[in-house]
Amino acid sequence: MHVDDETFYRECSDDKRHHHVICRVCGRTVEIEVPGLERWIDKAMAHLHYRDVDHDLESFGICLKCAQAQGKSHHGENAVKSADSGGAVMKSDN
Repeated sequence: MHVDDETFYRECSDDKRHHHVICRVCGRTVEIEVPGLERWIDKAMAHLHYRDVDHDLESFGICLKCAQAQGKSHHGENAVKSADSGGAVMKSDN
């Protein structure tokens, strides 16, 4: 993970392909799996005639706890419920 020009490493116990959402303030990391994303990437790369493709997806934001501490909670838990209802599976690393 790359945060503020630093690289951090976290060992994930799950060998299954997944991605991360990382808090820019505290570094809290949540693993996410998005149904259909891997299939979409495979199809897109095949369409572009790329082979031996690898990828990483890291999204950055401010977690609810840090946002509340900063007084900037705009979406709160509704954002998590909304994202989850879209089919994403989330698991906290912290």
